[in-house]
Amino acid sequence: MNEEFNILNDKDKPDENMACDIETGVCEIPVTAQDTEIEPTAAENTEGINVFYVTDPICCYCWEAEPYIRKFQTLYKGKINFQVVMGGLLEKWAGFSDEGNGINAPSDVGGHWREAAERFGMPIDGTVWEKDPLASSYPPSIVYKLVREISKTSSERFLRSARERVMVFNQNIAKDAVLEEVLYRIDRNGKKIVGDSKTEAAAKLLKGDLALAAKLGAYSFPTVVILGEDGDGVKVTGFSTTETYEAALEQVAGDIEPNPLPELKDMFNLSKNRSEERRVGKE
Repeated sequence: MNEEFNILNDKDKPDENMACDIETGVCEIPVTAQDTEIEPTAAENTEGINVFYVTDPICCYCWEAEPYIRKFQTLYKGKINFQVVMGGLLEKWAGFSDEGNGINAPSDVGGHWREAAERFGMPIDGTVWEKDPLASSYPPSIVYKLVREISKTSSERFLRSARERVMVFNQNIAKDAVLEEVLYRIDRNGKKIVGDSKTEAAAKLLKGDLALAAKLGAYSFPTVVILGEDGDGVKVTGFSTTETYEAALEQVAGDIEPNPLPELKDMFNLSKNRSEERRVGKE
């Protein structure tokens, strides 16, 4: 758990190798040259407090931190601008390695995921890496960006559902058929969106997020960057609690009164897709 906040800078750039730390719940990615012709994704809001959550669909520590991230979002909904940024954890396996954790091939990942689950609490099976390993995290990341162009609520549901599929149900979310099924379950046209994800325009959306992550100095997952209206900010890296994010927010924006937490049944409804709601209404 990271209880220290860094003023935004580039002093903590990782070296050439991937490095995950089970103690702090953080995965660092190597710094790569950015396409200078790609504009970073713009902030969705230009006024108020901006909170950027740099993540990846297959980041196990992001999955472990999800209950705390979601609680933070709920407590400050309407009082902060919360924006998810895809960070590009795994483009391809060629040249990828995490020597510190003995990860040099897909079959090495499952044990690391299970260790993260044991330490932090969210369930992970991990046998997908032995049975049907993912070649890249870019396909679900690009699909996320396309869904975000349509609906923020749908994009949140997509990311949650995609993570459940890979972490708990051992489904390969880099495959078209799995992505299409996830999209259909949130009432989106899976075949069309997955088809669109193969285009250069879709790839450019992800590249914009990668450029934004680099601009924010976010080279690890999960990273939460909180920027005040004056442009100054702090970042919190690694697995962290809601209280840690609240303390960072206070450091940037002063005392902000949180919203009351909704009833549990209302929180559950946030994760339902519309088809489920209609089915329940008929029962």
